[in-house]
Amino acid sequence: MQDLISRQAAIDEAEEWIEVVYCERAEQRERDAIKHVINGIKQLPSVQPERKPGHWIQVGCSQECSECGATYADLYPDYDETNYCPNCGADMRGEQG
Repeated sequence: MQDLISRQAAIDEAEEWIEVVYCERAEQRERDAIKHVINGIKQLPSVQPERKPGHWIQVGCSQECSECGATYADLYPDYDETNYCPNCGADMRGEQG
């Protein structure tokens, strides 16, 4: 399983280190190395998170996600059934339960 992280959060963290090494009067090559890491992060390929398969379960007058239990009518009162759970992202295109 792949770890999914925020690209921007990783870049922000690396940029904070540039400030730290700058304040410590670090060598230019150390700052350049961090900038190289930032450029590397920007070039990394993105991945699509794996979606769990799920289905809508009829509960009273509303639909409930089989994966997280979120009630669709509560999430979107003007409910129009979707292909994905708006709460957990489960793929709801499979068989109905």
